[in-house]
Amino acid sequence: MASALIHMTVAKKVNDYLKLPEQDYYLGSVAPDLAKYVGKTKKISHMIDNPEYKDLPNIYRFIEKYKTELNKPFEMGYLVHLLTDKIWYERFFDKFYFKDYVETLDGELIKTNDEELKYMVYSDYSSINMYLISKFDLDLSIFYNEIEIPETKIDELDFSKLPVMLNNLGLIFLKDKTKERYLFNEKMVNDFVLEATEEIISFIKLMNL
Repeated sequence: MASALIHMTVAKKVNDYLKLPEQDYYLGSVAPDLAKYVGKTKKISHMIDNPEYKDLPNIYRFIEKYKTELNKPFEMGYLVHLLTDKIWYERFFDKFYFKDYVETLDGELIKTNDEELKYMVYSDYSSINMYLISKFDLDLSIFYNEIEIPETKIDELDFSKLPVMLNNLGLIFLKDKTKERYLFNEKMVNDFVLEATEEIISFIKLMNL
C-alpha cells in the first residue's frame, strides 16, 4: 500500500478538483490504514476480495455500500485512499516487485521475503517524505493538532481510535531520517502521484460522484 504521505499528496491533488473541506477529507484519505492499529485486517478496511492474489480494493463494493454518503469529505477521502491503493498495486508496485523478487534502483534482481520487502519499501518511504512535504506543500496539522472525528456510516473500523494512529505517524515523521533508497525514488513517486490524480479524477467524473 502507498504511504500516508503519498495518500495525502494524491488526495491534495485530487482536491484541486473536488474542493472539499480539507480536515475531514484528509482524515478520510488516511483512515483505512487504521486497521492495523485496531486489530483489523486490510481485507476488511480496504474491501479486498482476494488478499492472497493482490491487495486490490473492491472499489465498486465500497461505492455500492456508501453511495449516498460520498458527498461528504471524510467518505470521499476514504474512497480516494482505496483508489490510490488500487492504482499503486496495478500501476506502480509491479514495476519492481515480481512475486519473490525485486528489481532495485540500480537494476539488480534480488530474491526477497516479506520482511525484507517491507524494510526496503518503508526505507524508501522515509527517504521521500521530506520531498513530498516540500514539493506539494502538505498540511500535516491532522497529525499534530487535536481533531474532531467526523460522524460517518462507514462501519469497517472504529474511528474513535484514529488519533492513536495520527499521533504515531506524527512521531514517525518527526524522527524520520533520510534512509537508503532501494526500489523507488522521488521521480517515480512524483510520476505516480500525477498519474493517480488524473485517473482518480477521471473515475470520479465517470461515476458522477
